[in-house]
Amino acid sequence: MAIPILAYHNISNKFEPGVTRNTIHQFKNQMEWLFRNGYQTITLNDYHAFESKTVSKSSKKTIIITFDDAYESLANAAAIMQEFGFIGCTFAISDYVGRSNLWDYQLLNRKIQHADYKLLKQLLLSGWEVGSHTKTHAFLPFLSDNEIIREIKTSKETLENHLNVSIKSISYPYGKCNAKIRKIAKDMGFQTGVSLGMKKTSQHDLMNLHRVGIYLFDIKPIFQKKISSAHFNPKRIYSIQRCVSSFSFGSVFYRLLKQRIIN
Repeated sequence: MAIPILAYHNISNKFEPGVTRNTIHQFKNQMEWLFRNGYQTITLNDYHAFESKTVSKSSKKTIIITFDDAYESLANAAAIMQEFGFIGCTFAISDYVGRSNLWDYQLLNRKIQHADYKLLKQLLLSGWEVGSHTKTHAFLPFLSDNEIIREIKTSKETLENHLNVSIKSISYPYGKCNAKIRKIAKDMGFQTGVSLGMKKTSQHDLMNLHRVGIYLFDIKPIFQKKISSAHFNPKRIYSIQRCVSSFSFGSVFYRLLKQRIIN
C-alpha cells in the first residue's frame, strides 16, 4: 500500500487570497487526528531507504508531511508537529531564502516571508528534511534544457553550501514535471521528486511521487477522506488537485509577462 504524502504551503492565521493557506487551528486538528489514528511520520530520505530496501519498512501506519516554498510560518507547523512527535520535509527556493515571495503573483499585493537559513537549520536539527524547490520557482516545462539544469543544479548547490547537508529531494514548482525534467533532476543527484496533480508514470517512480494537497477548504471530514483516498482512490485525489492547480497558473503568466516587459 502506498504511503500518503501530504502537501502544505503556508500555516498561518494571516489572511491571504487563495486556498493554499491553512490556519494554525486547522493544522493542529489535522495533526491531532493523524496522531490519534496511529500515524507516524517519515522523511522522503527515509522513504527512499525503504524503497531501496536498505532499511526495513515499519508495520505502523506511515505518512509523509511536506511543505512547499519553505515559508517562515514553518515555525508554526514545526511547533505543532513536535507536540505529536512528527517531523516533516520542506522545499526551499534558494534565491528567496529569508526573503519575501516576490516570485509569486498575489492579489492585493500581499507578500509572504520565506524562512531564513537559521530556521531551516533548526528544522534539520529536529529531524526534518530540507529539499529543493529550484532556484527561482520557475515553471520548468517552459524552460530550455540549460535553463532547467541551472534552476535545479544551482538550487541544490546553494542549499548544500548553506546548510552543510546533502539535498536529495526536489519538489517541482507548480507541481509539474515531465520525463526530461525528472531525468535531469536524477542526474543532478536527487533521489526523490514530488509532484502535485500529475498523472502517475509508474508505481515505483521515485522521481514522480504523488502528493495530496491540503488546503483551507479541507474541513475535518474532507481531510479524513483525502487521507483515505490517498490509500485507496488516487484518481479522485488527482481530479481535485487538477482543479486547484489550475489557479496557480496566474503566477506562471505573471512571471512570463514580467520577463517580456523587462526584456
